[in-house]
Amino acid sequence: MIRKFKLGDHLDLKPNKYSNIGDISDVFFDDTFIKHTLDDNGEIKCIMCWKQYLPKHYAVFFLMPDLIEIKHAKALKRFINKTISEIKPKSCVTYSFDCGMLNKWHKFFGFQQQRRSLLEQANGFNTWLIKWV
Repeated sequence: MIRKFKLGDHLDLKPNKYSNIGDISDVFFDDTFIKHTLDDNGEIKCIMCWKQYLPKHYAVFFLMPDLIEIKHAKALKRFINKTISEIKPKSCVTYSFDCGMLNKWHKFFGFQQQRRSLLEQANGFNTWLIKWV
């Protein structure tokens, strides 16, 4: 079930090595971020965070464990599609390490990889974007 984030959910998530909660812990106390939790009978499977940085333009990121079941991936995709239809964004952007597993997740959720800047290439990051006209 996907529900609004409750303070403390991040403490119960067993994140993958790319979801470093300690580096972003201030996000959980920041009301300018929209946060939701995928909770499967008390087990936290994902925390989704996004923030509007310009009108109708959002920066997004997900905190996930190493393994996620198909039912969870489908629930996330349905939730994303529902949220998109409600808020009608012009774009969503995210950044991630250049990693096969993460690249597959971004493609699954509908993001397209953008041309990498020299800075991103040097640091091994990708920029991913979804745009709506």
